[in-house]
Amino acid sequence: TVTTTSKSPLTLRKNRLDKQNTSAFQDLKSEATYPLWERGFKILCTTIDIAEILDAKYKPITIEGKSFFNLQNVVGFNLLLIKTSGCPRAASIMGQFTDIEDTVRYMNGQLAFATLHKRFMTGQNARLLLANATTAVLNHTMQGGPYGIKMIEFNGHMVNYATCTREFHRVTIQDDWKISQINRTCAYNE
Repeated sequence: TVTTTSKSPLTLRKNRLDKQNTSAFQDLKSEATYPLWERGFKILCTTIDIAEILDAKYKPITIEGKSFFNLQNVVGFNLLLIKTSGCPRAASIMGQFTDIEDTVRYMNGQLAFATLHKRFMTGQNARLLLANATTAVLNHTMQGGPYGIKMIEFNGHMVNYATCTREFHRVTIQDDWKISQINRTCAYNE
């Protein structure tokens, strides 16, 4: 006879989470790139099955759910701690979650993400990030480097600008504006 052991869906999720490799995910190196970095972090969280930490109001109800959420929280916290260490302000914020005596904040990935999001994606900082992204797009030229490298650089500015406008103002950049900026930066605009 063949014996099969059936594992609960939660056990399968825990096993899958233990096997995730996140080393290829980029580090946050500056505040200016936070909106784009956060977007990638959200995708990563969904991919590795810890997306619940992104919702500041999420609270599991079952005992198994609480146990799994605690694991997700720790994994999310460790990811945030490692991947934000290259950005001094983000690293400072993450330091607030490393005091073992603070039972609410200690290794709380959900609260750490909400704190980072609030710091970088709201208020004056959000306006500054959008202003910097706009300036980077509008001031970019193709002079001073190989065309391919300058286009890659411009594309990075454009993606950062589009991310900022979508995240801060819920506005999608139209293709005709993108084309006009490509024409301008390539000096083909009449």
